[in-house]
Amino acid sequence: MNRKFRVSVAEVDLEESLSFSQLGVAVVSNDRTYGERVIHRILEFIEGIVPGRIQEVQTHTESYE
Repeated sequence: MNRKFRVSVAEVDLEESLSFSQLGVAVVSNDRTYGERVIHRILEFIEGIVPGRIQEVQTHTESYE
């Protein structure tokens, strides 16, 4: 996924669970709209390949000027 979307991805919690996973995804961009669009495309991608369901999604955006 990191090659396809050029993002950083890591399993950030629940490493010992066989039923659940918690992933963290980081996108760095100079355009907030572009970054949010990439995250949305990643969610659609994950929903298409994972034989389960996404239970909760949280996004956090930071801007530096």
